[in-house]
Amino acid sequence: MNTKEKTIVEDTPVAEESHEEIEESYTNSIFNMTRNVVRANIGAVAMAYDEIGNLSDEVGNFTNKLIERGEKVEEDVSNKFNNIREQSQGQVEEVEDELGDKISDMMSRMAIPTKYDIRALSAKITTLTKKVDKLQAA
Repeated sequence: MNTKEKTIVEDTPVAEESHEEIEESYTNSIFNMTRNVVRANIGAVAMAYDEIGNLSDEVGNFTNKLIERGEKVEEDVSNKFNNIREQSQGQVEEVEDELGDKISDMMSRMAIPTKYDIRALSAKITTLTKKVDKLQAA
């Protein structure tokens, strides 16, 4: 640029206003962009907070559902176990009774005395011993 052009541009009030306007426009633009970035960040934090709150509620609800389901399963398993135990207890008693009857029949066929036979014999011996003692005393 030559000096004449330089003077014209610098001396022209339009050029100075234009430069100031550009600077102000640029400053406003940067300010607005910065403000929008800050707003976007604040919005992101707020949305994350909302989602975490919702997620927390969902996790709490899911946990409660798991607990309820666990309680139901525990109750069902406990009831089934009790039923099986009662049925097996009845079956065990039946088997014991049957086994006892079969053993008694076998012992009786083999002429092996049972504990009842031995008690009865013991009672008879005691009675006879008392009678013998009375006879000896007389």
